[in-house]
Amino acid sequence: MQVGSQDSTPCLFDTAAHTVIDTVTVGLVAAWRKEQPTEARDDYLLAAQTIQDFFQRPALLRLPFWARTVKSRGENPSITGLYGYVRFRLDQIGRLADTVIDVDMSSPDVGESIAAAVRRADSANAFTPPSRAVLHDHGTIRLRFAAVPDTGRHSIPLMRLVIPTIVIDSVPALISFPRLSYPVGLRRAGLGDRVTLQFVVLSDGRIDPGSLDLLQAGYREFAIQAINGVRKARFRPARIGACAVPTVVAMPVDFKIRW
Repeated sequence: MQVGSQDSTPCLFDTAAHTVIDTVTVGLVAAWRKEQPTEARDDYLLAAQTIQDFFQRPALLRLPFWARTVKSRGENPSITGLYGYVRFRLDQIGRLADTVIDVDMSSPDVGESIAAAVRRADSANAFTPPSRAVLHDHGTIRLRFAAVPDTGRHSIPLMRLVIPTIVIDSVPALISFPRLSYPVGLRRAGLGDRVTLQFVVLSDGRIDPGSLDLLQAGYREFAIQAINGVRKARFRPARIGACAVPTVVAMPVDFKIRW
């Protein structure tokens, strides 16, 4: 395989020697924040179940290189690039409140199939009227793509995939990270948090801003600080042999008060 390095010089490595087969079930989970009522999470999962009922697996599934990289040669290498989100709004009776169906997924084919499933479910009047907790949030349904178990209480499987994945030789490493400001109000209240962000580290060690995804945060103020910091961070990129390659990173940013 050939990849471009940061100086635009092609870099070659043996694809076959670095390829393993990964089997993964892709599904939807509730993008629920811990300060939200549990009714909102339940509504999100009901909406995900409805999408599953109307989902049609795409005939073609395209994935960018970085979405197929894995970090282990063990028995169960884990692909991390199948992530993204789904957002749309329901009105009081469970119909689409507008025509906007916001889907971001590393596979555009899956994203298009999800949007089509939402439209089919709406045409069939299949969505459950949302609870007060969701209506308070303008009726917004918030879901996230993830690798999920085939069965489970808090995830809705969509399809099982067999993917040729590329094993990297070394993972990205953080080189520099800016000093963050601790939100004054949260410091006075004695509050801390762990914010988890996911993003693509490019072959030049910078992050791809368009790939930045918030996986976990308890407080909006902490999330904003973490996102601003990660955008300025620099990494030593992942490598396959002598080639720097893009790959996905999930990174926690902790906010702690030291007494």
